[in-house]
Amino acid sequence: MATATKTRRPRKTTAEREQMQREALRRAAFGNSVHNEATAIAEFVARGIPESEVMPRVNVFTFNAWKAAGRYVRKGEHGVKLVTWFPKSDSNGQPILKDGKPIMMRTTATVFHISQTEKIGDTTPEPTPAPEPQPETVHQITTEPARIEYHPPQPTAPRGLLF
Repeated sequence: MATATKTRRPRKTTAEREQMQREALRRAAFGNSVHNEATAIAEFVARGIPESEVMPRVNVFTFNAWKAAGRYVRKGEHGVKLVTWFPKSDSNGQPILKDGKPIMMRTTATVFHISQTEKIGDTTPEPTPAPEPQPETVHQITTEPARIEYHPPQPTAPRGLLF
């Protein structure tokens, strides 16, 4: 029985990734759709971000748009999924028309608030835990008696025969 081998698509180059991120930022900042704004605001308010601080197209972007803006999404942050529509296009990038109107395709996009991001290159050190208290001297270790506590087992009710 032969197994089918999948061919991997080639990895994007750094220039291609940067171009994709710039395009994501451009679409996020200058797109003309507003039907997801109320959903994004409501979801971020439910997560504890004040409504006055949630401004789609100003401080709510996708992962790639934040990278293009010089920020990264912190590890473990969860974004808000939104449904977006885009015109289906052919291999030349031209929209495919049906009855004179473009065929629309549905996809989802995950957006993050600016409070879930940090600037790229921000080297603020993580706080270090306080050291555990240590005995003051070696003399204290060798002269104080060790405390050993013994707790004898408690008697239990006898168990019946198990079959």
